[in-house]
Amino acid sequence: MKVLQLCLKVPFPPNDGGRIAMYNMQKSWWSNDVQVKVLTFNTIKHPVQLDQLPVDYLQKTNIEGVFLDNHVKIFDALKALLKGESYNVKRFISPEFTLKLQAVLEQNTFDVVQLESLYMAPYIETIRQFSEAKIVFRPHNIEHKIWERLVKNQGNPIKKGYLRILTKQLKKYEQSVLNKVDLLLPLTWEDAQELTNMHCRKSMMVLPIGVNVNDYPSVDAPNSKLVFHLGAMDWLPNVEGVRWFVRKVWPLIQAKNQQVNCDWQGRGCQLIY
Repeated sequence: MKVLQLCLKVPFPPNDGGRIAMYNMQKSWWSNDVQVKVLTFNTIKHPVQLDQLPVDYLQKTNIEGVFLDNHVKIFDALKALLKGESYNVKRFISPEFTLKLQAVLEQNTFDVVQLESLYMAPYIETIRQFSEAKIVFRPHNIEHKIWERLVKNQGNPIKKGYLRILTKQLKKYEQSVLNKVDLLLPLTWEDAQELTNMHCRKSMMVLPIGVNVNDYPSVDAPNSKLVFHLGAMDWLPNVEGVRWFVRKVWPLIQAKNQQVNCDWQGRGCQLIY
C-alpha cells in the first residue's frame, strides 16, 4: 500500500500537537509496511531545513517541501473579504504546491492521499484530476469552532465584527469539503459528532493521536503542589485557554492553597493577562 501524506507544515521534529499527530501517523504506517511519501509546506512560521532532518526519516518519507509565506497580508485579507472567500484557507493556496503535487501524482501511483488538516483541502481538485487514489481527510480540529471561541472572547467591537465574518466564511468552506472526500478521520468523538451535525455523509472513523508511552519515561514530581502546563504558546487557542485558566481558575486554586505554584513550558511561551 502506498500513501501520499499532504502536510500543512513539516511533521518533524514532533514538537507540537499537529506535528505529533502527523509523525505518529507515519510511524503507524511504517509498522504496517505501508510506503509513505510526504509532500509538505515549509512555512515561514515553522521553517525546517529538510536536508538536516535525520537520514532515516528522509529515507522513510521521501519528503519534499514547498516554501510558503503564510504571513497575514492586509491587502490579500481585504480582497478575500470583499470576494466573500475564506482568507484563513486562501493563505494556504499555492500555485507552486499545486504544480509539485501534480508532478508527484503523475510520477507515482498511490492508494491513498491523506489531507492533514482542513487547509490542505484546496488540493482535492488536483488530486481527483491526476490520481485515482482514495482521499482521506484528517481534520485536526473543527476549525470554525476555534474561531467562534475567539469571537466570543474578543472585546474590541471592530475586531469582533471582522472575526465573525472570517468565522462565517471559514465554516461555509469547511462544510463544503466534507462530502468531497472518501473518508474522514476525526481525532475525537466530539469532533465526529460535530462533523455529523455539519451534514457530513461520508464514512468516518475516530482516530485519536497515538502515543507510545515507552517513548516518554516517567519522572517523579518533587513538588506535588505544582500546576504544570506544556503547550505551544504560538498557537492562539492555547493562549486563549491559558488566559482563561489564569483569570478564572487560578485565583480559586490560590484561595484554597497559597503554596501551589505554576510552571509554564512550551515553544513561544509568552503569557500576557
